[in-house]
Amino acid sequence: MSTISPAAVPVAVQLSGSLLPCGICGVAVEGPHLKRDVVELTISAVDDPRLGIRELHPPRTLAVTRCEACRGRLERARAALEACGAFAARLGSRSLIIDRLEAVLAVEGVTGIAVRLDSPRDLTTALEHLNVAGAAALWSSRFAPVQAMGAWLGLANIAPFAHVDVEVRQAARDGLATLLRSRLLRTGPAVVPLGPPADSARRGCLLCGVAASTVWEALTASTRSLGGRPSPEAVEGDVCSACSDALVDVGSVGQTSLRRALLQHLGMTRTFALDAIEMAIVGWGALPNGTPPNAEPWAHVDVAALRRDLADMQECGYVNAGAR
Repeated sequence: MSTISPAAVPVAVQLSGSLLPCGICGVAVEGPHLKRDVVELTISAVDDPRLGIRELHPPRTLAVTRCEACRGRLERARAALEACGAFAARLGSRSLIIDRLEAVLAVEGVTGIAVRLDSPRDLTTALEHLNVAGAAALWSSRFAPVQAMGAWLGLANIAPFAHVDVEVRQAARDGLATLLRSRLLRTGPAVVPLGPPADSARRGCLLCGVAASTVWEALTASTRSLGGRPSPEAVEGDVCSACSDALVDVGSVGQTSLRRALLQHLGMTRTFALDAIEMAIVGWGALPNGTPPNAEPWAHVDVAALRRDLADMQECGYVNAGAR
């Protein structure tokens, strides 16, 4: 949890009648309110300027809702988690991750810069770099569980996120800058040799065997996990950017990630074909030392035969090549 204390509301409006504050950006929302968006916050203590943190007996409550813009961000968070399938399940409780993603997307409102959630890697990097600043920017964080100094009941923002102070805004910008740098290092113009790093033990991608990639990521795996014969010696090397995405999506090295990477290369990601492939896939890193790298990804695998098998299954209705 951030230790940055939000500032007093600079420009506020009085809440009256059916008006409720948006628990995310703090603007006044006119009713009737959707029941699914109304939440009762429990204020257990107040930050008194003279006495410090003072517990309340009994606690106070504050009803908040969501404005249209913040409701849209919530739906984006849910859709992003749904699109990531099995990977999302490994992140933990779905409701907790959605809460964290909603905080991440609050950074959009603070900075005006869009946050991408298009892939498992986008999700993990956004959660890593933006969650803390986003959580500190939420209107509700000023009231629950401790009502901050300068946070007054009965008031709302006249503009979204007007309550966010300079320090939190800077933290949000810093988080975005770090996220964008990590993305550019990975997908931007390469300033490193196209082949794996000079100190790499193998000169091709350990999965697909390709010799050229804009970005390489180190990997140590067993020959068995790469589809080869068991060996006491681990295989050390690198994976290309495309195969790295498959590993992130699956979460481990094995037949599932090998098939995912191969199907991704064939343009058939996230289809029933993943389970329909019966042949064992061998990663290039499990081939004998000295095997030359591939000019094209997966050249060491009979891709033509696999394409024929998938085409046959598609004709029989087992595989939908266009499904994502």
